[in-house]
Amino acid sequence: AEVMALGEAEPEKVVQGWLDSVFHRVLILDLATQYGGYGQTTSASSTTAVLDLGGRRDVANASGWFPASGATEVPTRCACDDYAEMTGKPGPFGYPVTLLLGQQRPQGMPALARLSEGSESGPGVAAELVDAYGNPTLLPSAPLKPNTVYVVKLAWTNGPSVSWSFTTGN
Repeated sequence: AEVMALGEAEPEKVVQGWLDSVFHRVLILDLATQYGGYGQTTSASSTTAVLDLGGRRDVANASGWFPASGATEVPTRCACDDYAEMTGKPGPFGYPVTLLLGQQRPQGMPALARLSEGSESGPGVAAELVDAYGNPTLLPSAPLKPNTVYVVKLAWTNGPSVSWSFTTGN
């Protein structure tokens, strides 16, 4: 895979921008990726950054999530330029949450996809379920509340069920 960014000169901000997006994050966090190479060039006032990802390790039954379970200081909002460009829907959106799946994936998208405030039985947060290259992603329709615990639950009919929580920052 390859991801590109235009305009940002600081590598940390470039990578954070990719992680904050709906579709770029799954390429960077692909569980099977073994190698990455980052390059950046600046010409006059224009900066371009590129990350190439490759390799293939066996992750047949692997899974992970982003933001990580128990993460704190998670952003409350995301510009999600890639999602806005693809759908034409304007932001700002809440911070997206993604279940990362290995090579063996459940059939289809989850039958249950819920983002809730405080606990699994807490108030639901309006969010769209997005297929990000086979990795289910919940994109909240509005910024998340600061300093709040959120719980994600994804479940397939006759398949796996996964849940995790994270806390937003200021």
